[in-house]
Amino acid sequence: MVVVALGVHMQSAIFKLTILLLTLLTCFIFVAPSYAVPESPAGIVISVQSGAFAQRGAEREQLVLRSPIYSRDLISTDGTGKVQILFADDSIISLGS
Repeated sequence: MVVVALGVHMQSAIFKLTILLLTLLTCFIFVAPSYAVPESPAGIVISVQSGAFAQRGAEREQLVLRSPIYSRDLISTDGTGKVQILFADDSIISLGS
């Protein structure tokens, strides 16, 4: 009788452990790709006058000479800011007044 009760308890423990491991594996599969390969810059700042910014998610970064520009960055300038960006395809864009 004790052996049967222990067997049922072990089966339950193994089942719970299996579910836990599958859950962790699933989380790893969905999270790991975003950390696997760092994003390469789409361009670089080649000229800047203070007042130029890159919005990256929740972070706002003031741009300086040679700042990397990524494909999802939102670039903005205030009333005094100017920026020129050289992209990987050798195109250049100028923003600001």
